[in-house]
Amino acid sequence: ARQNYIKNSEYAVVSAISIMRKAAIESGVMEETCYRISFQYYKRLSKCTSTAEMMKVYADAANELGRRIGEVKRKGNMGELPEQCKRYIAGNIRRRFTMKEMAEELGYHPGYLSRQFTKREGISFQKYILKERLRLAANILKNSTEKIGVISDYLCFHYQSYMAEQFIKEYGMTPTQYRKKNRL
Repeated sequence: ARQNYIKNSEYAVVSAISIMRKAAIESGVMEETCYRISFQYYKRLSKCTSTAEMMKVYADAANELGRRIGEVKRKGNMGELPEQCKRYIAGNIRRRFTMKEMAEELGYHPGYLSRQFTKREGISFQKYILKERLRLAANILKNSTEKIGVISDYLCFHYQSYMAEQFIKEYGMTPTQYRKKNRL
C-alpha cells in the first residue's frame, strides 16, 4: 500500500510539473528551457523515496518555473518587446527568417512573441515585415534607377509579381507608376 501511495504521489508531481511547464511556455518562456527544467526535476523526482522529498522537488520546480515566468513578464512589461522585434526585423529585412528564429534570438517562445507583437502593434508579424519591405522598396524606387526585379530580390520577395501586387495594395499604383510619380 505504501508503494502505491508513493507511486501515486510521484504521478501527481509529474502532472503538476507538466502543467507548470505548459503555463510557462504559454507565458513566453522558451519551450526548450521549460522542457530542460522539467526533465531536470523529473530526474530528481525519480530518485525520491518519500512524499516529503517529492514535495520538495515540486516546490523547487514551481519556484524555478515561476521565476522564469516573472523574468519574461518583466521584460515584456517594459514596453521594449515590440522595439526588440522591430530592431531584429530591421537588421534582417534582406533575408528570409521566421518568427521562431526571431523568438529564439530574443529569448521568447514564438507563440508568446507573436501574440504580444500583434497585441501591441495591432498588426501581425508577417504583415509588419511586408509593410517594412514595401516601405523600403518605395524608398529605393524613389532614390535609384535599380530594376524592379533587382529590388524585389534584394528585399526577399519570392516573385517580382508578388511584390508588385502587394505594392499596388499598399500604394494604389504599380512600382513603375510610383517611381515615375515620386522620382527625386
